[in-house]
Amino acid sequence: MTETTIQHWRDTDLDDAARRFVEDGALFAGQVLTQDELAEVRHHLDRYAKYVIPRLPEEIVRKTVRIEEDGVSVRSAYFMDQIDEWFAEFGNREDFKDLLRRVTGWEPELYVVETFNKPAGIGSAASAHQDCAFLPLEPMDVVHLWIAIDDATIENGALRYWMGSHRGGLREHIPAQWGQQVGHEFVGDSGEATVMEVPAGSAAIHSGLIIHDSPPNTSSKRRLGLLCGYRGAHTRYLTENAG
Repeated sequence: MTETTIQHWRDTDLDDAARRFVEDGALFAGQVLTQDELAEVRHHLDRYAKYVIPRLPEEIVRKTVRIEEDGVSVRSAYFMDQIDEWFAEFGNREDFKDLLRRVTGWEPELYVVETFNKPAGIGSAASAHQDCAFLPLEPMDVVHLWIAIDDATIENGALRYWMGSHRGGLREHIPAQWGQQVGHEFVGDSGEATVMEVPAGSAAIHSGLIIHDSPPNTSSKRRLGLLCGYRGAHTRYLTENAG
């Protein structure tokens, strides 16, 4: 798709989007970045990988960066907003918050900006999981704006969602290569997932409770994604011993 064929989110039916968010837990949001803004994001992702990560203390790198099996390519980088001012400002864009405010019905507060990359040919899979499994909040009002920096397609590892799974609450998770995944009994008896193809500059919105994954990228085209995560301003973090 080209930019002109993708509807900007401001031109979408946001009442319908809010309904689908409640029912399905995930939806295609439309265009959120212009071509110039997309180029700027690509520049800063490249800058972050080349100049910011190599200068971080080793203990911070261990906590915030994952590298692919080639030992070089960045698979994911977490808490970029806490490390780099540009990404903090990006995640706090008022137009993003306005979109999410109108879809969720509550006030969004940025808690993380992360990049999830799938380099061509070697991009690894993400196991089925719920984002709220990593976030001890009450209530679990969490929403993510997943922005495609390259076209995300079936071939290069687009996200897959189990629509409506957010209504079942938080499931039991078990250890996985990159954190946690929902129990194997769900994956084995879960029905068909919906692939969310997202053209570059556009975004998907998903609940922190929807179960989702992404397959490996065995194609010749990379798949860069940038995620902005928000919690409701009314939520509170639980202590380790709470509840």
